[in-house]
Formats: sequence, structure tokens, C-alpha cells
Amino acid sequence: MDDSDSDMYVDDSNVGELKVNSNDHTAQPAMVPKTSAHDVYETLMANPDAPCTNRSLATVIELITELKSLRQPVVTSAMLDHEATSSEPLREIKSPRETKTRRTQFSVNRRDKATLQLQRDVHEFLTELLHHLPPSVPDPQVVANFNKGIPGIKGPEIGNLMLDLAGRGLVTRWNKAASALFSEAFVAEDVYECTNQKSICAAFDTYLDTLQKKYRKAQKESNLSPAEALEIKDRMKRRARDGRTIGLRHRRCSKALLPYCEIPEVNTLHKKLSHIPPSAFSDDELEVVDGEIHYVIIKPEWRDEHVDNLNEVLDGLDTSRRFQEDGTPKAGAFPHPRIPSTTRVYSGPPPPGLPSNWYKPSLLQGMTETAKKLLDMQPPLDCSFPPEILQIAARFRGVKSRDDKPLGREVPEVLAYTIPGVSL
Repeated sequence: MDDSDSDMYVDDSNVGELKVNSNDHTAQPAMVPKTSAHDVYETLMANPDAPCTNRSLATVIELITELKSLRQPVVTSAMLDHEATSSEPLREIKSPRETKTRRTQFSVNRRDKATLQLQRDVHEFLTELLHHLPPSVPDPQVVANFNKGIPGIKGPEIGNLMLDLAGRGLVTRWNKAASALFSEAFVAEDVYECTNQKSICAAFDTYLDTLQKKYRKAQKESNLSPAEALEIKDRMKRRARDGRTIGLRHRRCSKALLPYCEIPEVNTLHKKLSHIPPSAFSDDELEVVDGEIHYVIIKPEWRDEHVDNLNEVLDGLDTSRRFQEDGTPKAGAFPHPRIPSTTRVYSGPPPPGLPSNWYKPSLLQGMTETAKKLLDMQPPLDCSFPPEILQIAARFRGVKSRDDKPLGREVPEVLAYTIPGVSL
């Protein structure tokens, strides 16, 4: 094809109309001149319902692309000045729509240690003065008369401290008098570090907001029927129990093993334990003994003993994360101490889908084949640890709080672990 054909294209809308090539006497589609953008537009508008071929679509897209490239940018005086004074090329200027506002800095106002300690001390002393939470409130009429400044009206007393929490606001004459009395008594105790009464009053006022929320919550619950109150209480207990169970499983199966995942055996066990449901680790419950609440370990009847040994290793590894290399505790709260229960046993049904060696053999022997099938047992899981991991867990086995000291690395009880195993 010569240069004269460069401005031609195949008319695929009329492929059936062929013309004969005079050179080789072959039939070819007709060649028509390329159409300008204006002609294409006029044709499209004049025939809105005409069918369109792929070739026609490609032509329209090509023309649109060509027109976009010919669009002239908006030239501002600043751009002209830059071009006249600088040899650098102009940067592309984005439209306001494309400009995103970004935060240039982000600072967190953290409370210093002295402020945190003062707030803890205020909380402790005020709770002691109020005798119980939520606190009692004075008679509203007495508070109203005191706030008005009526002579002869008795205000708050440090020996029987009551706060104005029933009103809409907390900045009242009654609460200001209570704050002053509290700061004086706080300093007079001579056991707390802070003696600045202005700082003590500020911490007191901050804690008033928390006390008012507790008071309003108690008032709302007191208006419920006994059945509704019991339902809310049970729901909160279940939510707290589920939270403890999920947290315990996360500490054992994830956090306890992560620092040691460079060891292949530990890394494999970490991946497999991630599929174990929280219900398989549900041995953390509350128990009230002589009026005191304890966190106890309740062993399910269906679970094999080697899982208890596994949990003991995982708990030791989790505790090891909370200590420095020299054996000193890191900053942060420790998990609540848990003791084996002597009065309670979990007798619920076993959760399905666990490895077969997690169920007691005596349980499986007493089950029918149908029950075993419903249990959906998975292949047995090897939970053995290398000796170095068992030695770490053994060092922190008896540590229940930051006051306890881990065993030394060279203690015979620690060095006794020389072969892989699952038990301490």
C-alpha cells in the first residue's frame, strides 16, 4: 500500500461490498477516507439508533484520545513568571479536587507518672471515704438550699462524705466544698506523695465524672424489674466469661509462641494451634470463696491430660514475655493469678472438630460410632516442644505476679529438660 492509503481505513460496516483489485484480481473490502472528528460527531447525532461495529467504536475512542491530548492547559501568571525566570520544567498543577489535606503532625498528650499516681491515690482514698460504690447522694432539697447559700444548711462532711451526683452538672457549691474537704483530708493522711491541694482538687473533680456515670447506671438498673435486672446481670457475666476465654486462648496460642517461632517445631505448632477454638481452652472461671472472688482453673472432663500439660507450658512461655533478660519484670499489668479449683468440674459436652488425642480415651470408648462421627475428630496433633522451650517454661512456671522471681537458667530443675516433650 502506498502513502496515499495512509488516510484510508477499512469500511467494516459494509464488508459485503467488495471491490476487485485490478492488480491480482482479488476481492477486498472497500477503502474509504478517514473521517474528521466533526464529521464523526455529525454522523453519530444524525443516526442515534444505527448499529455500531467494533471498528467504529475503536475509531471514536481514537478520536476522543486525540482530542484530549490537544486540550490546552490553563496558564496562570505565576506559571509565566516561573517560565521566564527558571529553566526548570513546569510541574503539573493538580486541580483543587485532587488536592488532599494531610495531617502534618500528630502529638499525643500523655499523662506523666506523677499525675497517674495522684489519680490512683485519689481513687483509692475517695473510695475508702464513700464506703461503697455507687456512692450515696444527699437529699436533693438539702443540696439545693446549700447551693443557694441559705444560712444554717449543713454541707458535706468528711466523716460521711456524700457527693452531688444526681444533678445535671457537677460544678456545684456542694461539690466544691466536698473537694476542699477531701484535699485537706488527703494531705492530712500523710501517706500520699502529692501535697498540692490544687492538683488534688483537679484529680478529685476528674473522678467525679466517673462517679456520676456509675451512679446514673445504678439508678437506671434500679428501675428495672427483677427479671430484667437478672437478665442484664447474666448477660454481663457471659460477656465477661467469653472475654476471658478468648483472651486466654489468644495469649496461649499466639502471644506465647510468637517470640519463639524461629524454631521450626514451635512455628509448626503455632500454625496448628491457631485453628483450635477458644472453647478448647475454657478453663478460666470465677469462684467465690468466703466472699472473695478468685480466678480458678476448671479442667473439662472430656479433655485429655496432655492438653493440661500443654497449657502449663504455654502459660510459662506467656509469662516469660513479661520479663527482661536479667529477670526483672517489664512495665504493664500481669494476668490475674489462677489457681486449680477443688470444688468445680466442667461437665459440658466436648466441642467438635478437635484433634483426636485431645479427647480422653475413656470418653471415646463409651461413645457410639454415630456420636464419634458427629464429633468430627481431626488427626492427632503432636504438641511436643524442644528442650530449650521446656527450660524457658520451667523457669517461669511458678511466677504469678511481678513480685515473683523466675528460676535461674542453671538450676537443676531447669536443666533437667533435655529431650522433647509436652509436660513440665
